[in-house]
Amino acid sequence: MKTRSEALRTVRPGIFALPPLDPSRTGGVENIPVALSPGEIRTEILSRVRQEGVDITRARVIVAGGRGVKGDFAPLEEVARLLGGEVGASRVACDLGWIGRDHQIGQTGYVTRPRLAITCGISGATQFSVGLKDAECVVAINNDPEAPMLEEADLCVVDDLFPVLEALIAEFRRGMP
Repeated sequence: MKTRSEALRTVRPGIFALPPLDPSRTGGVENIPVALSPGEIRTEILSRVRQEGVDITRARVIVAGGRGVKGDFAPLEEVARLLGGEVGASRVACDLGWIGRDHQIGQTGYVTRPRLAITCGISGATQFSVGLKDAECVVAINNDPEAPMLEEADLCVVDDLFPVLEALIAEFRRGMP
């Protein structure tokens, strides 16, 4: 006699790269009713909050900020807007209330696969870096030449991030029709 063990498994968004859809494949859904008594339920979701229009797991460009932005995400938002991207953040920036959790990248946030990620003032601890590990190109802007993020990046700018972002914004605007 076969026994069936039942479990619920979840996967965080962005963990797996999705293959292109194959319209020739078909599949089915098996609906298995589950009866649980109140004592068996160990988790309860009270609410889910997601800011309309923000989905960093699907963004092709992410401009992310950390402690080094000192709460000023305005230049990052402008760079993201000019590049058609989204703003991301480290856990520290979210913990400090500078930006919402729906922007958080990393182990306790979202895993992303952008074509371009620009990190600004992010030290690059492993907790954050796992959220960008599959980015095609990572640009790190940090004034600390010893920041671990510089080891993870394809291009590094060791300087104060605000003048660098101002110069990028000016250049992007100059090149726009």
